[in-house]
Amino acid sequence: MSSKLRMLAVFTIVLILKANIVLAEESVVLKLEDLVKVVDQHPALKIANTNTKIAEAEIGITRQYPNPEISASIGVGRAIDSSDSALIWGVELEIPIDAPGAYVKQTAAAKEKFRAEKYLVLAKRIEILRQIKGIGFKVAIGQEMLRVKKDSMEQILKLVEIAKLRVQHGEARAVEVARLEIEKEKMLAEVVAFEKNLLAMKSNLNLWFGGKFPTTFEVEANWKDFPSLISVEDAVQLAKDQHPSIKASKLKINAAIKNTKAEKHLLMPEMKLGAFYGRELDAHNYGGMLSVELPVWNWQSGSIAKAQAEELAARYRKTLLERELVEDIQTVHAEASQSIGRAKRYSERILPIAKKNVEDIEAMYSIGEMDLIDVLDARRNLIETETNMLAAFYQGWLSYLDLMMLMGEENE
Repeated sequence: MSSKLRMLAVFTIVLILKANIVLAEESVVLKLEDLVKVVDQHPALKIANTNTKIAEAEIGITRQYPNPEISASIGVGRAIDSSDSALIWGVELEIPIDAPGAYVKQTAAAKEKFRAEKYLVLAKRIEILRQIKGIGFKVAIGQEMLRVKKDSMEQILKLVEIAKLRVQHGEARAVEVARLEIEKEKMLAEVVAFEKNLLAMKSNLNLWFGGKFPTTFEVEANWKDFPSLISVEDAVQLAKDQHPSIKASKLKINAAIKNTKAEKHLLMPEMKLGAFYGRELDAHNYGGMLSVELPVWNWQSGSIAKAQAEELAARYRKTLLERELVEDIQTVHAEASQSIGRAKRYSERILPIAKKNVEDIEAMYSIGEMDLIDVLDARRNLIETETNMLAAFYQGWLSYLDLMMLMGEENE
């Protein structure tokens, strides 16, 4: 392929890239506020909501009082001293009497578990918000990264034309054009590869929307402005005070305590109150009866020990959760602070210097006062600076979202 045809192909690619930008501007634009709309449809949240229904049903189960029992008998009675016979029958009714204390405590424990599950739904919702917003910021910053690469591609094309003019005027060697052609091909490969990566990011986000958006949709996020960070001490205190998982763990301890008390109430022997009526050959029998379980072998010792162990485990789980939250908050807070500081330094100080350096060097190259290797080095440094800056912004937002999640903030 001749050089003119190759240049025509490159310019065609650039025009296509520009056209893609225009189409993207005309396509669907999602804001971060739009992303939270899919949270309630997330399968994980639906599972959590179903768990609350299961816990609510458990309350109804604990309220189920044992049914009364009725038995009947029928037969023929024959007198011993005569040949007389008659139909005889009898009816017995028994009503179980459960230990009232156990009945009350079991229902109370089930209610505490139900309340705990409701808090776990909130915790899951906060976790899903973090997931969806994280993908949103990834796409938004990825769009900016693609723009950076496309801008650099255009600048390389301009440098190719400048180099060709300099070669025609005898101000440069033809090898400089070849070097720029190589740089152009590398940059084009990066653009194409990153476009595919960005398309995959959008597909992942679109998945949670049921795939209803076109592949050209854009995400709009104000990723350049970070919210202010509270102190790590305040973050830890907020987490202990309001995190739904902490509240759920406290309720589970209460439920375990009530279960232990219920098991102890079951030490009361099982009783049944009943009545009977029977008809025999020469008599009608009726009366009441009381049956009491004899706790000879079973004294609830195993059930009580199990309930006490579960109560102790619930307390340990709460302690573990609190310590893990504190550890994670301290780590994530430090990461957020470092990433935000690095992002601001890149955007406010390093990037302006790198851009000015590229402009100056390219201007000097166009008039023959700077070598091509200096131009390429300056442009690579600019791309690296912008890449590092965007990576710092992305990491800063991820750490900030993680911190909000650990603090128990919905942050919609």
